[in-house]
Amino acid sequence: MDISNSNPPKNVPFDPIVEARLMTNACHPLDATETHLSDCAHMNTGCLPPSDNLKSYLMSKLDLHLLKGSGENRRLATVKSCLNRYSKGVPIDKDELTKHKAALCELQQRVNDSGLTISLDGNGEITPANLENLLPPSIARDWPKDSKGDLCVTRDQLIPIDNDVSRSLLDAKKLHKGRFLSELEIDDDGRHRSWANPFGTTTGRENPKGWSFARLPKVYRSIIQPTEGMTITVIDYQQQEPAIISALSDDQYLLDAYRNGDLYECIRQSGPWHDQSRSVIKTMIIAFLYGAEEWTFTKEFGISHSTASQWINELRELFKKQLHWLDVSAHKAYQIGYISCLDWGMHVTPATRIKSLKNWPIQATGADILRRACSLLDANNISVIGCMHDSIMIEVSFGNHQKIIADTGVLMEQASAEVLNGFRLNTTVERVSVNGNHAYGGSQ
Repeated sequence: MDISNSNPPKNVPFDPIVEARLMTNACHPLDATETHLSDCAHMNTGCLPPSDNLKSYLMSKLDLHLLKGSGENRRLATVKSCLNRYSKGVPIDKDELTKHKAALCELQQRVNDSGLTISLDGNGEITPANLENLLPPSIARDWPKDSKGDLCVTRDQLIPIDNDVSRSLLDAKKLHKGRFLSELEIDDDGRHRSWANPFGTTTGRENPKGWSFARLPKVYRSIIQPTEGMTITVIDYQQQEPAIISALSDDQYLLDAYRNGDLYECIRQSGPWHDQSRSVIKTMIIAFLYGAEEWTFTKEFGISHSTASQWINELRELFKKQLHWLDVSAHKAYQIGYISCLDWGMHVTPATRIKSLKNWPIQATGADILRRACSLLDANNISVIGCMHDSIMIEVSFGNHQKIIADTGVLMEQASAEVLNGFRLNTTVERVSVNGNHAYGGSQ
């Protein structure tokens, strides 16, 4: 990503969201002559892919909306790749889905029997204030509190409390996650289809439409099962965000740590937070890179303000080069009124939030990498059926799946090198499903 380029991106006469609608939105059944294609193209109901005739029409409309050139062709290839994914769909095991739904019904009954009126926010959380209103005074008085004196409400804090109320709160959280299962649509062929919505965010990341499998909590991904003779594999980019910004800022110290093993674990062992889990370190680093301050650390990790301040200062020193690169990038963006990556750009005004502007290059670069990875896999006839932020799901025949999985990892790493000036992100196989049997591996 060249932050010194002073030429703003071309004004391409298309709206990426309209492009996505033109390409893939399902439509009502068409009559025999398939007239009124333009109206049908803008319908947003049903799950089935458009007819071949409608797809041809949509392709021709898309061509009219794109200027020719490498960036525009990349966008066109991305939308076509997403259409292929949509047409293939993701196979769902209905028996496994039924089992999870039955377990959720039992959870719902337990919550109802508790007699508590539990109100969670959109993220499935309950605030300390709401919990205090929910609890009888005698229980609230003895309820564990964090370093700020607020009642403990996170999942990790609730588990050791182990009383009727904490267990009901945990059940309510599980029910909130499980709402995805009741909304997930499955077509007659046993496959789930949702539109990836490429370029659906300001950073160019995909933003799947509706109740997509990509939003499915990991605990429920066992419902994704291959058909007979097939294998489904999810392959991730490891520690993508800190590795991307370290590559962009040319921080050789952290790049070497990344090449030599687990970057999060390396940072965990070398700082004042060494008694924390790796998952906490991952959350901490990503939050820091996106501008989190002391009060966020205090609330998120249950630490004192002085400890949070110490952690922030240690991270500022560790990520000094990255922070400087982000400052320069943001300053340049405010000066020239835009920020861009290889395929995408965003207009910048004085009202653009600085935190959003510093987050943008990391996420936009990740989107660049994912697009190129999908294009490379398409070119090598490896069947991509889904993407989830920094991972790719493939479906291949069982007979040669091990070689194809290995090839997929190599191609994904090659795509990252094309974007990061030769630096390769590591990949790991997160999940393999073969005829109903699962194997998990790797770390993020």
